[in-house]
Amino acid sequence: MKSFVKSLIIMALLSLSMYSFGQEQKPQAIYVENEFIIWLEQGVDASTFAANSNAGITPVRQLSKRLNIWLFEITDSKELREDKMYRLAKNNDVRIVQNNHTNIVQREIVPDDPYYSQQWAPAIMSLPQTWDTFTTGGVTATGDTIVVAVIDGGVDLGHEDLNFWKNSHEIPNNGVDDDNNGYIDDFHGWNAYNHNGNVPSNDHGTHVSGIIGAVGNNQKGVCGVNWNVKVMPVGGSSGNESIVVEAYSYVLEMRARYNESNGEEGAFVVATNSSFGVDYGNPDDYPIWCSMYNEMGDVGILSCGAGPNMNVNVDVVGDVPSTCPGDYLIGVTNTTSADVKYNNAGYGINNIDIGAPGTSIYSTIPNNRYSNKTGTSMATPQVSGTIALMYAAMPEEMMLACKNDPASFSLSVRQSLLDGADHLASLEGQVADARRLNAFGAIERLLNVPVKPELLGEVKIDGETVVGQTLKAITNLASMPPIPDLGDLSYQWQRDSTDIEGAVYQYYTLDGADIDAAISVQVTAENCTGTITSPSVGPVRASHVGIKEDSLDLFIIYPNPSRGGFTVEGTGSLIITNTLGQTVKEFDLNGQTTIELPRGMYFAKMGKVVRKIVVE
Repeated sequence: MKSFVKSLIIMALLSLSMYSFGQEQKPQAIYVENEFIIWLEQGVDASTFAANSNAGITPVRQLSKRLNIWLFEITDSKELREDKMYRLAKNNDVRIVQNNHTNIVQREIVPDDPYYSQQWAPAIMSLPQTWDTFTTGGVTATGDTIVVAVIDGGVDLGHEDLNFWKNSHEIPNNGVDDDNNGYIDDFHGWNAYNHNGNVPSNDHGTHVSGIIGAVGNNQKGVCGVNWNVKVMPVGGSSGNESIVVEAYSYVLEMRARYNESNGEEGAFVVATNSSFGVDYGNPDDYPIWCSMYNEMGDVGILSCGAGPNMNVNVDVVGDVPSTCPGDYLIGVTNTTSADVKYNNAGYGINNIDIGAPGTSIYSTIPNNRYSNKTGTSMATPQVSGTIALMYAAMPEEMMLACKNDPASFSLSVRQSLLDGADHLASLEGQVADARRLNAFGAIERLLNVPVKPELLGEVKIDGETVVGQTLKAITNLASMPPIPDLGDLSYQWQRDSTDIEGAVYQYYTLDGADIDAAISVQVTAENCTGTITSPSVGPVRASHVGIKEDSLDLFIIYPNPSRGGFTVEGTGSLIITNTLGQTVKEFDLNGQTTIELPRGMYFAKMGKVVRKIVVE
């Protein structure tokens, strides 16, 4: 990663002013003349670095505590700015040094066409079918409150039709960083303009928030893509790049803390929504901004970025953020109710990943009002709202896979979103794979991704983890659940010592994170080795247990969704669940079996059978 961004820096330094393709005239990149944004290596103190660099710079403000990114002011102009920047880039304490750009524009336009009927977009994206078949949004199957971070100019926090995230670990307006996350009074979100928790009201950000998550079925106003998602407002749509970096850093911090605390702190942010950018921007000039998408992706956040509101090919002329490299960013353009690209919207088959409805979109604005707006700004929240809807539709086993590896899992969500899109002839040569967002297709594709059977969670007794290690002595467990019928199995035990004759050892089967059953083995042989083929149930006095899973075959469900029945093929103990993660059928599978169930979407997972214990 470091060598990659270093190469970006050198490229940027060789073309500091601007870049161009062909004969088109591009606006020159604009930046704060006396400032740099510097990404320091972890553990490097900014003040010490500035003093030792002999570059005539002073730290102004930390933009990201987790990543150690700082805004520096140039205090000594004896050295040419370009030479100073080049010398800093070669410093071993520096990951990236760049300009603090100011040529960032908000990507909303005032429509010059007659308005389309109010809220035409849900039908074209198959949202009514999605809500009816899968979910209307809210929490995940594992109880996580789903959050989308809106990086914009602010929101109307009092709007009656919007549902905002709150930092429950922060006490508002007490001047204290109660949750010790580096942000004081961030109860409502963050204001990167003023570096405080006072989120400003803004017309554009309120409109975007409504597209994502205006409350549905409440007899008020409009209905968002996701009826119950929480919107995290972050003021950061700015002409000053350092503010943009600070805004993204807040979101990164909150999801990272959620992961690290197992949901006790932070927020389960699954997507960011950004409706601003740099027209004709070269990502080589914005390495820190572009790197933020990968940093957020590493903790499980996908980012949705609006393309330009100009009829230009971003693959040719450039754009930030849509041409930033990386796998966690989704570039979005604006389509109309006629399912064609809006005339004044950017395109490019290499960097515009998907189109979405963005023309005459009716949504919330401040003071409990509503209006139509047009732009890639209106298309992008359709995508981020759909990502949140996908997480709400996942069964428990998918959510556990998400928590085990959030970065990889978010990429599977991204791929399902793209694979589930409609492919329109009208978007050929303009959008990658001619895609236009389809929420139903995205969720359907996601739920058909095979999940490899694996042990889910950990089993703990008296605070000790059983899975993957031996268990210390257990006492005071006087009774156990009934033993399931596991067939004619042989349970083997051994121990070198002979001083534990009469001790009772235990065999476990596992069901999620709970003890499902226990089989106790009474040690009677003088040498303490033997095989028990008909174990008996009894109390547990003391044991050391090692466990091992059987190897079980994968399975196939077809067709899915079911129209009244489907075929399952595989070998092993099989559990059929619905989209809520509830078990609807459980049986032993050997070969191919046809199952009759009501019409709907189902998942199959293999049960885990532990067939051996080793007493050490």
